Parts: sequence; C-alpha cells; structure tokens
Amino acid sequence: MLSGKKYLEADKQAYPHVGNMLQQFLVTNKLSKAAVAKKLQVTAPVVSAYLKNRSMQVGVLWNVSLAVEHNFMADLADAFPATLNGGLNTSWKQQLAAKDQRIAELEKELAIYKSIVISRNG
Repeated sequence: MLSGKKYLEADKQAYPHVGNMLQQFLVTNKLSKAAVAKKLQVTAPVVSAYLKNRSMQVGVLWNVSLAVEHNFMADLADAFPATLNGGLNTSWKQQLAAKDQRIAELEKELAIYKSIVISRNG
C-alpha cells in the first residue's frame, strides 16, 4: 500500500537518514538524549523520536544543530553527489583544508622574503 509520501520511497538517490546522523553524533560526542532535550527545551522521548526519523523539518534540524553546536546542514550538503557541487569531486571541508595548507605555505614564503629584506636593509 502506498503511503502517499513519495519522499519515503526507496530509490537510487536515497537521502541520508537524519536521525542516524544525529544518533551517531550523540554517541561520538558522548551526549545524552536528556542533555540535548534540556538544551532544546523538549523531553527526552521527543529527542528519541528525532533519532528514529529518516527525515526532519529544517527548523528542527536547525535548532538541534544550534543546541549541540554542530552544523548538520553542512553534513547534509556533503552528502549530495559531486555533480551537484559544481562538478567538484571534493567536499567543501577538503577544499577548505587545501586552502588552509596553501595559506600556511604562503605565510612561510612571506617570512622568508621578510627576512631577506631585513637582512639587506639591516
């Protein structure tokens, strides 16, 4: 029997199970449902229900992200196929790490140039 909820139908482009993402985060960061519930001003059973849901309203996910200080929206963005990311094959986190590394290299070069200028003028 069809539920009328097409977003629940399994397909090749299944979206991430948001409740599982939240559950994994809580386990990894040793956060209890009760602690998260307190921050969200809801009951622990409400948080338990969130963890069982495959999908979640954006407002709820936003509030959970703020409560636990983690950007679940970015995690969802990373889950999209690379073809939806401007053809890039790396996630934004990888791109940022590469840029951070390049900045560090440039800062080293700048320090070398500064030392050369100081030694010539000194």
